[in-house]
Amino acid sequence: MVTLMRARYWVTIIAALTMPAVVVQGVLAAPKKQAPPPPPPAPTNPPNITLTLVANELARDWSLRVTNTGLEPLRIVADARALSLEITAPNGGPVVKCTVPPEMRPLADNGPRTLVLVGGRSYTEHFDPRLYCFGEKEANALVAGATVIGKLGFAPTNVAPPYEVTWALDGTRFDASVAPSPAKEIVSTPLQLTAPTPVVADAGVTPLTATDAVPIHLGVAMPTRTDLTTTFEQTTTLTVTNKDPRAVSLLLRTSTVGFTVELPQGGIARCGGSTGATAIRELLTTLPAGGRASVAVDFDAVCPDVFARPGLYVVRPRIDTRRVTGSVSSFQGEALGDPVIVRVRTGRGDDRASPKPDPAH
Repeated sequence: MVTLMRARYWVTIIAALTMPAVVVQGVLAAPKKQAPPPPPPAPTNPPNITLTLVANELARDWSLRVTNTGLEPLRIVADARALSLEITAPNGGPVVKCTVPPEMRPLADNGPRTLVLVGGRSYTEHFDPRLYCFGEKEANALVAGATVIGKLGFAPTNVAPPYEVTWALDGTRFDASVAPSPAKEIVSTPLQLTAPTPVVADAGVTPLTATDAVPIHLGVAMPTRTDLTTTFEQTTTLTVTNKDPRAVSLLLRTSTVGFTVELPQGGIARCGGSTGATAIRELLTTLPAGGRASVAVDFDAVCPDVFARPGLYVVRPRIDTRRVTGSVSSFQGEALGDPVIVRVRTGRGDDRASPKPDPAH
């Protein structure tokens, strides 16, 4: 019995002494985290292609031009929404980056906006920089003296390189040993923004005078920036301010609210504010001097199909009571607000024209 107890005692001691070693051995034997694979090497022979940005104004009416300066035909992504902008302030500082939301960027390099450029030909596309620099910080970076560099392509993703040598016009391939390597992205030369040329008023033009001896001044406003996935069941708020020293009564309803809209692909649409209505005292809104009132408005209810496509819309809110009738006296006229921007990320497809090479010179 004593021998058995001594044997159990030494077994317990040995187990206690060896247990930490097992734990330590287990910790030391844990597999190490593997380092990520190195990035692929840069092309040794990049394609002969250039990207140029042109800014006709500080914050609108820009264009990009892609030019094949080589001899081989190149397949390119002809889509300005694959563009990103890097802006440096006139006095330096951190770079401000602008890009469209992920929903608006092309998802592949072989979609309907793929284009083949033969040697010496270019592709040009116009775009609105406010679509990219939509936030207040980004918009404020678009000032005179700032430097802009554009990057067009798919560098942040894993899709195939969109800039690569493709089939020749006669159906043959160029020698792969001497042909340029494909590239996922091309970078523009720096563009320095300049101040717009001031418009000098013609002294010989007589300014218009109001027909009303004592006109009523109303201000109309809505949020400066509205970012929407779609406009389906989306509302905005219009605020009417009485800028007169006297009280003003008006019919402030959805039926008297409208918009003047600059469409992404050009053209202007006027919508809303054209429905006739009868004013009764209980429905009128009375604004004291300096007073204001607001009304919520559904985009699609006021402007059916106007905001159907993705893109940037320049919108001027308006109140139009010229078709209001009734025995009660109220404001009858149109008040137009300052332009604001509305970005629609998705919609009923892309209505931009199919990409085509610029005319040959």
